[in-house]
Amino acid sequence: MNEDLKKTILEKVHQKEISMHSRGYFLFRVVALICIAIIAFALLAFSLSFVFFSIHQSGEQFLLGFGMRGIIAFLILFPWGILIFTILLFFFFEWLLRYFKFSYRLPMVKILLYTLLVTVLVSIIVVLSPVHLKLLKEAEMDKLPLIGRFYESIEDSHQNEGVLKDTVLSIQPSTETFIVSHNDNDSDEDDGTWNVIPPAHFDLNSLSVGEKVYVAGTIKDDTIYAYGIQQFPVQ
Repeated sequence: MNEDLKKTILEKVHQKEISMHSRGYFLFRVVALICIAIIAFALLAFSLSFVFFSIHQSGEQFLLGFGMRGIIAFLILFPWGILIFTILLFFFFEWLLRYFKFSYRLPMVKILLYTLLVTVLVSIIVVLSPVHLKLLKEAEMDKLPLIGRFYESIEDSHQNEGVLKDTVLSIQPSTETFIVSHNDNDSDEDDGTWNVIPPAHFDLNSLSVGEKVYVAGTIKDDTIYAYGIQQFPVQ
């Protein structure tokens, strides 16, 4: 090291302009940074996978096939809060990556793209795993604290938006209608039965009692004038 530079550094240390730390201090910082980055990425992948899972499990993706009204309802029901939280986590994780050496060799755009790609891939793997289904069952039995309400909301009907996720109770061929029932065992306002008047193109014969359907329409009293109906696949 240049003697003048060495002398300058020592003077700054004596004047407390530069702090000296042991090797253990820097090792602790590195380990802590890695742990925080791992936790941040795990939360990031999990929250994004929850967005995918909630849309699929609730049936809200069916709204995209119900025309413009369905698209508007989809945007209203989309879990924006979770998505915003996920985006904040994404940029926090990207900020953490800047402290690692490899980040100095890659353009920031590439780091963002690689991070996004890996996050989406891991999230898809989590969605395909039984993790969320197990947590959903735990929430339904009131055994999941903190995040349980997010899972419980997946099974909710959204009557204010004219959207019901219900079970076919009976079919009335004579009136070309059918009755659906919703009961999530919490005795709240979304429990009950509704008479569904399907759109003109809908084949009533495709329905069977006991199956779950996703219905979107205009609700008046105990009747819903549907503009879209989609049956859930048998699991």
